[in-house]
Amino acid sequence: MKIKFEGEEYTFDLEELTVAQAKVIKVHTGMTLLGLEEGLSRGDPDALRALYWLMHAQSGKSCDIDRADFKIIAFSKALEESLAPEDEEGAEKPNSEESPKEEAPST
Repeated sequence: MKIKFEGEEYTFDLEELTVAQAKVIKVHTGMTLLGLEEGLSRGDPDALRALYWLMHAQSGKSCDIDRADFKIIAFSKALEESLAPEDEEGAEKPNSEESPKEEAPST
């Protein structure tokens, strides 16, 4: 998937995680793969830091996992947006304005 964050586009695919990358994450955060998944669901800063590092690594960009510092809420939102279905733009939106109702003629 592609993640757009801070004006750049990154490649990210958790299923493409290598043993070497998993080892880096474990050594620097103490998280196993299961811990990483659980941490992401809880918004754990170390899990998000690992994901941020992995996103850079998979995109061929340099990033020191121990010094990674970023706007965590903005990064979380960028992740959510990249996970949203691509056809969301074409989805019908509920009509928030109802058409005016005709008044019954008074007698």
